[in-house]
Amino acid sequence: MVYHREFESWLEFIQKVEWLKREAVDGVHNGLRCNSILREDPSWTGTRTLNEAIDLAYDGWPKGREFLTSLRDKISIEKLLPHSRRIIEECDVSGDEPNIDLFLAGEPEHMSTLIEPAQREGGKLVRIAVNRSVTHRVYPQQIGRKGMAILLAMETLIMLGYSLELTIVVACRNDYREVHEFTVPVLHAGDPISLDTFAFMLMHTAVHRRLSFAVKETESREIRERFEFHSGGDFSSSCEPRRLGEYDLVLKWDEGLLDYDSEVVPLALSFLKRVGIDTSQAV
Repeated sequence: MVYHREFESWLEFIQKVEWLKREAVDGVHNGLRCNSILREDPSWTGTRTLNEAIDLAYDGWPKGREFLTSLRDKISIEKLLPHSRRIIEECDVSGDEPNIDLFLAGEPEHMSTLIEPAQREGGKLVRIAVNRSVTHRVYPQQIGRKGMAILLAMETLIMLGYSLELTIVVACRNDYREVHEFTVPVLHAGDPISLDTFAFMLMHTAVHRRLSFAVKETESREIRERFEFHSGGDFSSSCEPRRLGEYDLVLKWDEGLLDYDSEVVPLALSFLKRVGIDTSQAV
């Protein structure tokens, strides 16, 4: 059995969280206490309250963007394949216009042609799905490093001229082998990227441990009990979704949870390689 929900947008996802905030009375909804509202451990949830997580969802997370900025220069984007726009002058006995210096020097091949040998990959679409589920044993710093690598790879693809689509996935499995999952499309081809907002979406632990928990706690009491979606419950085991469409890059929940900052850039390069970018000269 699969309980599957598709949100239309990040805004609809956050509005569902806000619905729980309005409907819950003293942190209780459908007769069960809500972890997303009542848990106060910011070292695990990333925020002291659900309200704080909602504010970050709307306003973004500048601190996360600052982490990304500190790593950006460690990837030499101009060396990633011949994608950067470089104008090269070729000279022959015929061409567009004379090179005066060569002509005065008596060089027969003095006719110059300006060419642009490498075009950016404009119009090529890369579809990415990121499973934002994590177990309770995963540290917020590990979540942040994974998100930083994803965002660094995304920014590089955009600078190389690619169009991107990004979907966030959350999935878990209970003891009955039932799966609860939902998808949230957060970027469509051609949409601009706010680094503050996407830093929160991909790097901040509150996306799962506040906001996703809140969405799960809007379910019926029956589903909440079967998957332990309540305060004191374990919210079931993280897993991969059963009903995911076609994507060029799918990142599993336990993939890229790094222990060291020095591993972020290599991980970002590995993501780029998986979508066909030659990264051998990138660092």
